[in-house]
Amino acid sequence: VFRINSTTVRGAPGMTDQRQGSQLAKIQAAMAEKRGRQWAFPTYTGARTALIGCEVSRLGLSLAPRLRSSIPRIDWLARTLRASGGPAFWSHFGKSAFDGPAGEILGEADVAMFRKRLGDTSWTEVNEGVQGIEKDRVVSRSGYSAFSPELLKVLRDENIETVILAGAETDGTIDSSARAAARNDP
Repeated sequence: VFRINSTTVRGAPGMTDQRQGSQLAKIQAAMAEKRGRQWAFPTYTGARTALIGCEVSRLGLSLAPRLRSSIPRIDWLARTLRASGGPAFWSHFGKSAFDGPAGEILGEADVAMFRKRLGDTSWTEVNEGVQGIEKDRVVSRSGYSAFSPELLKVLRDENIETVILAGAETDGTIDSSARAAARNDP
C-alpha cells in the first residue's frame, strides 16, 4: 500500500545494502511488469482500512532490536491512517502466551530472561515512539497470528476490508497474520 524506502529493507546477515537495493529493484520491476503497476494497492479507503501493529512493544524490541529503526515509519503509517479515518490496533502476546507454543520455541532460559528484563506488567506497552495511541486499541493474543477473536470481531463490526501489517518479527507474527488473512480464516 505504501512505498517503503529501500534502505529500510533488511536481508540476510552479511548482505550489503547495495545488493539488497538491487534485489528490491528487481522485485519491484517484476511486480510492475506482472501487474502493470508497481504497487498492488495504489489507493485505499481510510475508514475501511486498519493498521495492525505487531509486537511494537518492549517485548518486540527485545525480540527484534532492529525494530527500533522502524518505529518512526510505523508511527507515520499510524498517523496517516488515523488522519484518513482508519483505526490502528496494536497486537501483542498476552502475558500467558509464553506458557504455550511461543515459550516452547524460545525455550525456558529465554522466557525467564524476557520476564526478568521486562517485568510482568509493561512488556506489552506500545513503544514510546508511536504517537497518538490514546485513540488506538491494544489487543492481546495467545498465538502467532494477530487476528485474535477479539480483533476479528472489531474488524468485522467496523467493516474493515483492508489491513496493513507492520511491526517486529516478520517471520513470526506478521507472516502468520498475513497467511491467516490470505486464507480468509484469521
